[in-house]
Amino acid sequence: MEYRAPRGTRDILPPESEGWEIILSKLRVRAEEYGYKKVIFPTFEHTELFKRGIGEDTDIVQKEMYTFQDRKGRWLTLRPEGTASLARLFVEKGIDNFNGVSKFYYFGSMFRYERPQAGRFREFYQFGVEALGSDSPYLDVELISLSKDTVDSFNIKDYLIYINSIGCSECRTRYIFKLRDLLKQEITSYCEDCQRRSITNTLRVLDCKVDKHRTNKLPVLTDNLCHSCSQHYNEVKKGLQTLKINWQENHNLVRGFDYYNRTVFELVTPHLGENTSILGGGRYDLLISCLGGKETPGVGFALGFDRLYQVVYSNNPEFLNIPRKGVYISSPETNLWEKVFKMTFDLRSRGLKAECNYQNRSLKSQVKTADKEHFEYFLTIFEKDIVLKNLTTGEEKVYENEEEEKVLALLSSKGAKS
Repeated sequence: MEYRAPRGTRDILPPESEGWEIILSKLRVRAEEYGYKKVIFPTFEHTELFKRGIGEDTDIVQKEMYTFQDRKGRWLTLRPEGTASLARLFVEKGIDNFNGVSKFYYFGSMFRYERPQAGRFREFYQFGVEALGSDSPYLDVELISLSKDTVDSFNIKDYLIYINSIGCSECRTRYIFKLRDLLKQEITSYCEDCQRRSITNTLRVLDCKVDKHRTNKLPVLTDNLCHSCSQHYNEVKKGLQTLKINWQENHNLVRGFDYYNRTVFELVTPHLGENTSILGGGRYDLLISCLGGKETPGVGFALGFDRLYQVVYSNNPEFLNIPRKGVYISSPETNLWEKVFKMTFDLRSRGLKAECNYQNRSLKSQVKTADKEHFEYFLTIFEKDIVLKNLTTGEEKVYENEEEEKVLALLSSKGAKS
């Protein structure tokens, strides 16, 4: 049997994996600058969590979840998204009893059974940010600002921020009844998904890509908001204007999860095709109470890490240049191997990245390897002296063997640390 990674999954190898670390480090820094702290939650949860949190009639729950039974017959699901898990954690740990605003971020793999295509995998990765404890529209603005600052930090050009409001349960319900009455007259001319959604998840009809020419003619949800939701939405737009954040109103933006209410937003870019979303989120004021917790408003977003990497790589590949660091040590003289070996570990004990040759290869091939692996220095040990080469500049300097400690101190001072 020929073993391969399952369809829709893939291995991440250097240098891509190193590029991932560069991007992930930047994401963490930006989130922490805004006051968010890291949390880690399980890769799988009880299936009921996602049914109740995301919604039984959503495409994810109906078609895309990886669900299985354990040995005791309990239904479990590999997480298809992160917000429901974060909400479960929030309730289970009693954080909902805290009166302030709780801010968290997370990173990890998610799983959905979808047709693999550019930037879309069955195992994919998300970086998520969530803020719980306030219904202030300015917290919505903060999340949108953070998403913009995050993308800007990678020097990505040509992106749009879409915003919309889908109201509260009351005004949204009234709008859905109105929408269903209108759709009854012509729903048979819509695509198969829209025909099904018109009954099970009516708002998703607005988000259809196939019948976009029809949905653009339907009534606008923001024209049917109650006073409170309309005021909240206006404050969001006012806050965005205060921060001079450019945005576009997209009346067909509804997001795909039942827990959303009021503000929803997406960040789209043409780098992976026509207006491909790389980040999306919104407000979810009823999710915590839906899961048995104290009524706690929340807002957040999830960023598609796989897509972000592709956009950064295509738009600004130099951003992913791996900085040179560390020392590669070798010797053309086999009787000096023990000294090479010992010096390698001496350097590591000083906190430096160090590597040596465990194969009988030529000095020239080792220099090529060190250069390819982005080492900053190549240290060659001879019988009578030591040659230190800077692989960035090509500069070489010769030291006497008795100056070994001087060389080690020099490397430490020059920041060749791992």
